[in-house]
Amino acid sequence: MKLLVVNPNTTASMTAKIGAAARSVAAPGTEIEAVNPAMGPVSIEGFYDEALCLPGLLTEIAAGARRGAEAAIVACFDDPGIDAARAIAPFPVLGICEAAMRMAGFLGHRFTIVTTLPISLPAMDGLIRRYGMAERGRARAAGVPVLALEDRASGAVEKVRAEIRRAIAEDGAECILLGCAGMADLARDLTAEMGLPVIDGVAAAVKLSGSRAKVIGVEPALASDAQQSLRAGHVVRIAAESAASTVADGLRTQSIGALNFEHLTKYLDGVVTVAEDEILRAMRQIITGARLMTEPSGAVTMAAWMFHAAELPSSRKAVAIISGGNADPKQVAEVLEGR
Repeated sequence: MKLLVVNPNTTASMTAKIGAAARSVAAPGTEIEAVNPAMGPVSIEGFYDEALCLPGLLTEIAAGARRGAEAAIVACFDDPGIDAARAIAPFPVLGICEAAMRMAGFLGHRFTIVTTLPISLPAMDGLIRRYGMAERGRARAAGVPVLALEDRASGAVEKVRAEIRRAIAEDGAECILLGCAGMADLARDLTAEMGLPVIDGVAAAVKLSGSRAKVIGVEPALASDAQQSLRAGHVVRIAAESAASTVADGLRTQSIGALNFEHLTKYLDGVVTVAEDEILRAMRQIITGARLMTEPSGAVTMAAWMFHAAELPSSRKAVAIISGGNADPKQVAEVLEGR
């Protein structure tokens, strides 16, 4: 995988630090290209600098696409230009603020962003709301100019460290998010020192962008419109009698839509079909084993894992997404009785 990491400011030493942080967590075989624009601000502190960096940032995104990049990371915690970058890029574009918040959501309930100067706090507050984390996160400023992070003799790291301690004591933070890409080299040592996760958004974005998971669709054999369509290369309509006879009533479709077909063609690595008795046995296993209520349509993925493992990609871990718990009580009783 070729991953483009764009530092939207023009400070090359920071770009080198960001690139090193990205490579330290990248999966084997991932090629990291860390770049910065030739024009724009030397650091990004507040809304004016965000606007000023956009022409250079978008130029680098477009150039990376021409060089064959498969994904891009905007390595500034303000996530500047993220919507514009996604509008012109033919690949996923990740912002390090959003990536860090998503990662924090997996590790704890409350988090605090420790950023540089107070001028950056309005942007941080807006992003916390934008990403749906208003009830879980807040932002603090350590009173450190961005470029001071490039000079270890400036005392900037000590100020960041002190603000983290205040966040833990006063906010009850369970995770700390380093609110500047220029702090990328601090995360490992601060995590060990503070005794809780200190998340660098660059590393979080690299991890989220580098998934090598295979995505397999599952549907009933009696309603295999998606599998038949993908094999044929166009939307196939199956007989209504067949589709209507599956116990998985949420999957009783004769054909997938044009937009669905486009998405499945782009993102699915294959489709497995399951038999009716396999669906019911998987449903019983989920209810009795995992203590989760599911309807037949929700159990098809488990059925694929239980009965069609040879058709699935080999992997160390498999995840079955179980979606739907609108089960008829009578049907549940019959399934539990083995009928």
